[in-house]
Amino acid sequence: MDEILDKLRKARYISKIDLKSAYHQVLMEESSKEYTAFSVPGLGQFQFRRLPFGLKCAPMTFQRLMDKLFCSKVEKHVFAYLDDIILVTETFEQHMVWLERVIRTLIDAKLVVNCDKCEFCCQSVKFLGYVLDSSGLRVDSDRVRPIYEYPAPKNVKQVRRLLGMVGWYSRFIKNEAEIKVPLSKLLRKDVAFVWGPEQEKAFDALKRCLSEAPVLVRPDFSKEFSIQTDALDYAVGAVLTQEYEDGEHPVYYVSRVLSRAEQRYTTTEKECLAVIWAIEKFRPYVEGSRFKVVTDHRALTWLRNFKDPQGRVARWAFKLMEYDFEIVYRKGSVHYVPDALSRAFDKEVCAFEKIEDEWYLKKRLDVQREPSKFKDWTIEDGMLYKRGRSALLDPVTNAENGWRLVVPAERRQRVLFDAHSLTSSGHLGAKKTYDRAACEYWWPGMWYDVEKFCSACEVCQRYKVPQTGPTGLMTRRVVDRPWVVVAADMMEFPRSKNQNKYLLVFQDLFTRWIEVVPLKKATGANVLRAFEELVLFRWETPEFFFTDNGREFDNGLLNEALEGYGVKHLFTPPYHAQANPVERSNRTLKTMIASFVNDKHDEWDRYLPQFRYAVNTAVQSTLKVSPAFLNMGRQPRQAKSLRREVEKWCTTEFMKPSAWAERMAKLDELREIVIEYVGAAYEKQSKYHNRGRKEANFNIGDVVLRRTHNLLRGIDKYNAKLDEKYSGPYEVVGKKGVNVYILRDMKKKSRKKPEVHVSHLKRFVQPRLAHRQPA
Repeated sequence: MDEILDKLRKARYISKIDLKSAYHQVLMEESSKEYTAFSVPGLGQFQFRRLPFGLKCAPMTFQRLMDKLFCSKVEKHVFAYLDDIILVTETFEQHMVWLERVIRTLIDAKLVVNCDKCEFCCQSVKFLGYVLDSSGLRVDSDRVRPIYEYPAPKNVKQVRRLLGMVGWYSRFIKNEAEIKVPLSKLLRKDVAFVWGPEQEKAFDALKRCLSEAPVLVRPDFSKEFSIQTDALDYAVGAVLTQEYEDGEHPVYYVSRVLSRAEQRYTTTEKECLAVIWAIEKFRPYVEGSRFKVVTDHRALTWLRNFKDPQGRVARWAFKLMEYDFEIVYRKGSVHYVPDALSRAFDKEVCAFEKIEDEWYLKKRLDVQREPSKFKDWTIEDGMLYKRGRSALLDPVTNAENGWRLVVPAERRQRVLFDAHSLTSSGHLGAKKTYDRAACEYWWPGMWYDVEKFCSACEVCQRYKVPQTGPTGLMTRRVVDRPWVVVAADMMEFPRSKNQNKYLLVFQDLFTRWIEVVPLKKATGANVLRAFEELVLFRWETPEFFFTDNGREFDNGLLNEALEGYGVKHLFTPPYHAQANPVERSNRTLKTMIASFVNDKHDEWDRYLPQFRYAVNTAVQSTLKVSPAFLNMGRQPRQAKSLRREVEKWCTTEFMKPSAWAERMAKLDELREIVIEYVGAAYEKQSKYHNRGRKEANFNIGDVVLRRTHNLLRGIDKYNAKLDEKYSGPYEVVGKKGVNVYILRDMKKKSRKKPEVHVSHLKRFVQPRLAHRQPA
């Protein structure tokens, strides 16, 4: 390998050719195929027909093929190392001639080229950790990029980590002790952490020493390689090293940040990922030879002997089969270099950087200048702490762990997110969130920020029902004469002997008179027929027809007919049945039916005429008279009564027409009195109804959430109890009456604008740009 690199120094025109699936292009000798056999459960046994990856002899076999194709006769211009072929010349004309010869040689050998990885007629290419160009051979900057990009320490802990990595190679650095003096000063307890020009100069000098000779060496392929790896929550790091007479030298540094999916791996999986990634990264150096993998995670020693691997571990184990290596455990306390490389990306919340909070900077400066004046404040590793006191817990804990980390404004969202939104925090309320955060952190106005964060949490807004009283005060419906407003509702029962299943109820909202009819089917046609027979052509044409949103009421046939009669169709808000007064009569009717059918539930429609009579002749507590009296000016006599039986001898008195006309005239006066009674009843009822309720008013343009009403569905892995309690957001685009709002879905482009009662709405607080949960 050294000979190849030396001969490449005079290159001016360079081409790099990569062979596709290199080993698979080599046919297996017939007698050797049986040694590659493997079994697949349920499918039988198989063996490779071409050279597989994973055989110890595979790299040597393939290299012999390359040496045979490109022998010493072409060694001046063509060099091959496994599946990488390098072609170099001093002139372009020579380059084209040799390029044609190489390609023809590959075609004759029936080898396939990976065009995506090939580079032709370049001025420079990267090969085995070096950059080849017209200037000669120089070290690839990628080999030392993690060192160049290593961030400056922000606290004492990070300084110790940096000096630990430097100390591992200190014997190769000239005047190492003298260079690191400015950094060592920061480790003293009586010295405040201040990163100045002196420290920056020493830091740059140490990085330069680590990335140049004699610390960094050229790879010696006659010596064994070692790959040292380490993994943290957010990053992995590795270094390729070789052992010389004077000690261990680095060859190549690498590190990278883990993806969001990789950050969810377990600790062992992350350490295993670091090994896999590092081996793949250093493949040109270690392929075909035995090497060591050094890790500070003892559990990785099982990696080569894992039985029945599954999932990603199985894929990793299969990948490693083609390499010949030994896993060596090294204590984390002396695993300096890869540990430092992986921690270069460490996202510690306490490692504050780019602080712009003026209050925090001023308070930290005051504590530094006059520590005796601020006895409950201290500074450690450049971070500010405040002593917290608890009259309840301090006697138990002896005030241990009483120091709270003071958080600057830039990091408070992260603290609030961790204390409220993580699975280990549970989206609890503001008080519990504050108590959790206050155990470790402090800043002025912390309670206010916690309360504001929790109220703006979108998850809480969607999944939590308000614990305060319901919204929406009771409103008065004004009806000044009979049969102006008629309401209707449908009740469902078991199929009766007469094949009826539904009971349709009409009610005049002034007199409380009801009409009932059993139905076999709840259709718009049946409702229209009953409306015409029982209301329209029996009493009079109402101005308003009030129903719920059921299909039997909200349909084209009924709406068109009502429009033709001049009747305006009004609907109750969805899922707000109490807005329909017929519901109260329904409850009375259900009680009557249940009282008389006993266990003969299929006879529920037997006594409907009698029940209608009972309701219409009963004196209403609100009206002080019966619906029949308000409608007809008299109280009907009961069909069966003691009085009728004992007064059989009495003759019936006939009223004169003039007397009846006078009574009917007074009936209008009675109705005026009834309106006053209704008003007094409203005042009394609203007093109790509004107790514990609060008024809620929304303006046009306000953004709200709407209460969901999910039903149980026969779907696997779904439960309505676990679904969100509110949907949205919706924009308020209109208002009907006092408590009903017209909404527009802000996410779906739907023309339908639902009408929702105020008790099913709550104001939507726009979430702030919060810290994202670490993956």
